[in-house]
Amino acid sequence: MNKIRKSGMTLVELMVATVLAAMVIGAAMNIWSYARRHISRTTTRQILQMDAQRILTQLKADMKAARAETFKSTEDPLTLEFKRYVVDEKDNTKLSADKIEEIRYVFARPILRRQVAGSYQKTLSTNVDNIKVKRKELTEAQRKDDSYLEARVDIALDLMAKAPGTDIEERFSQHTSAVIRDEFYSLANKEREEVLTIASKVAEELDKPTDSSFFN
Repeated sequence: MNKIRKSGMTLVELMVATVLAAMVIGAAMNIWSYARRHISRTTTRQILQMDAQRILTQLKADMKAARAETFKSTEDPLTLEFKRYVVDEKDNTKLSADKIEEIRYVFARPILRRQVAGSYQKTLSTNVDNIKVKRKELTEAQRKDDSYLEARVDIALDLMAKAPGTDIEERFSQHTSAVIRDEFYSLANKEREEVLTIASKVAEELDKPTDSSFFN
């Protein structure tokens, strides 16, 4: 009489297979979770970098086109107000000499907005942790001899955002400077006029036939 052989899995084999499957699935989930966090953090950093580039590009363009002696700023919260020359309609590489618009920046953490008076308000970023815009601080000697350096504006920007699906905060900081051209030329020309005035006086004294006490 032939014996019938029965094939199947014992309870021990089933438990071993379950444990191995759980280990494989667990490892796969860990790899997937790590990859997802890495992608989320990388994407967040890219967003912060793009925000910083957009903010600084706009700020530098506004600073360069600002009208002399119109720049005003406050801190906590930061606000910037100034008038700037509008880009020429016929030549976008030049600024119009007679058209001016009023610009206002308002920062209320984490939102930075730019507004053109009488027109639209644009949100530049919703990830700003801090922003500082300061004029170049001069010593007494610099203010006397190199006052045109006051036309320089220093900008410090700090961005922060939490990567989606994580508790990790990504940060990005960038510093730059811009020059208010209209103010720079005004200050430079003022110094130039003073130098020319002194030079004229010197020339007048040199032309005198008698001894002069001018240089004393």
